[in-house]
Amino acid sequence: MQSSLRSSSPCHAARVLVVEDNALNQRVAEWLLRKHGCAVIMAENGFEALDVLERESVDLILTDVEMPGMDGLETTRRVRGDERWKHLPVVATTAQATGEDRRRCLEAGMDDFIAKPLTKENTRSVLARFTVQGPREVEILDKDRARPPYDGSLDGSTTRSRTPVEIETALNLMAGDQELMAEVLGILADRLPEILGQIQIAAENEDASEILLQAHGLKGAAANVAAEPVREAAERLEVVAKQSDFGAVARAVDDLRVQAERFDDFARSYRGE
Repeated sequence: MQSSLRSSSPCHAARVLVVEDNALNQRVAEWLLRKHGCAVIMAENGFEALDVLERESVDLILTDVEMPGMDGLETTRRVRGDERWKHLPVVATTAQATGEDRRRCLEAGMDDFIAKPLTKENTRSVLARFTVQGPREVEILDKDRARPPYDGSLDGSTTRSRTPVEIETALNLMAGDQELMAEVLGILADRLPEILGQIQIAAENEDASEILLQAHGLKGAAANVAAEPVREAAERLEVVAKQSDFGAVARAVDDLRVQAERFDDFARSYRGE
């Protein structure tokens, strides 16, 4: 199987291993860390992360908690169980932010817990606390593609009072980088049909655990682009799935599908498609 690992390596940089299965979250984390001068190594799950640690030296692990395969909690337990990595800083990044979630992370051996979305500020804080190198500002020169600023125009599927994406918030999360915003909107829009298909199958099979996994991941991804209607719909789906109320699950899936369609229209408009 082809590895999903990739790295970007500025000189004399803090080396950060990001364990994250969602492509949008990967891109945002990589961009933020590179902005702070870090070398970034990406793994999609705990198995890949442990493989990286066997081959490479890292200064910090940022790991999602809910992932297929080996999740962030089990990954941290295995890291802590090996004398080589016993003191390696591990920080959770998750869409959940309750006291119970924090307790689970700390009991697994994590050093800290930050709620998604990742921002320039909370990323800087983690680097300052847990790496010797600390954060530093780096200008990132991406592809030479010019695009005009978004003019705010949308088709009739959205309303002025409740847009699918809070544009100002999203741009603030990405430090005003419109090219990055267009890219991550496209990543989420492209992934939504597959996510919705998996949720629909899980709902038909009354598979609450799969619904929770998919809804949780979508909630975090939507938060990273300030897609509040999608994030809220995914959160509502999480709540009723935890209750195994599959009548309510069906209604929540329908609502999520509506919000996903509105988001797709918005993303295409923003990207000029």
